[in-house]
Amino acid sequence: MAQIKIGDETFLEEQLSEEGRQHLQALRFIEIKFLEIDNLTAALNMAKNSYIQQLKNNVISKKAGLS
Repeated sequence: MAQIKIGDETFLEEQLSEEGRQHLQALRFIEIKFLEIDNLTAALNMAKNSYIQQLKNNVISKKAGLS
């Protein structure tokens, strides 16, 4: 089984009680959700920046009389 590091101490997963394993499973679930949210945030920021750039280009082209 996996090793778990808490602070400066390392434990083996099999040393955990059933309740401890449930907490570990919940912690892993939350860590995965944080990663998913980070990835979604990055994708949304890219889309936001693209829309901002397109909006700037549109405003500039209208000022220059290109549209």
